[in-house]
Amino acid sequence: MWREKKSTIRRVKYREHRADRLRRRDYEGYLWTFGGHERLVPLLEIEHLLPDKDYWKCVDLTWYNIEASIPEQAQWLRLFTSTRPQRKFLMSASDRRALAAMPETLTIYRGYRKGLGRSGMSWTLSKERARFFASDAKQDRRALLGYRHSSGAPMIVRGKCHKHDVLAYFNGRKEQEIVIDPRKVFAKRSTVL
Repeated sequence: MWREKKSTIRRVKYREHRADRLRRRDYEGYLWTFGGHERLVPLLEIEHLLPDKDYWKCVDLTWYNIEASIPEQAQWLRLFTSTRPQRKFLMSASDRRALAAMPETLTIYRGYRKGLGRSGMSWTLSKERARFFASDAKQDRRALLGYRHSSGAPMIVRGKCHKHDVLAYFNGRKEQEIVIDPRKVFAKRSTVL
């Protein structure tokens, strides 16, 4: 009984804390009150409130902590292809400079399991990072979070894209991540690890 009461008190305080963050227009702080894999729905619920700068910062924050983007890929594509101004706040200054310095055609890689995930939005410039994601130990964690799971062989798909089609470049976690609409990736060729 005491545990149930304590849990109820905690939920009420969290709701109050979240409401306070929204009242203060601390949108990033509001999203931080959710687990990384739980932030997309709250972002979608408040996106109409967000000034342009905050919109892009919140898209970045929410993307940074997701486990898998494929289940909500249509929503993510809508968010990343928004025509809102101040898009520069989606990426850090160093990531913007790195993207600007890249060649016009890029070779990109994606790690996945056979039968699932070949055409996602998250790619990398690093074949080694793709290899890591192909054999990623988080597969079980993703299944626990409700994402589809594949016991297929680890695979790497190599593709090409044009720099102007890249929606974002993130290297904060040293992943050399290229975010792109998977329909813009061409010359795809998969290999088994």
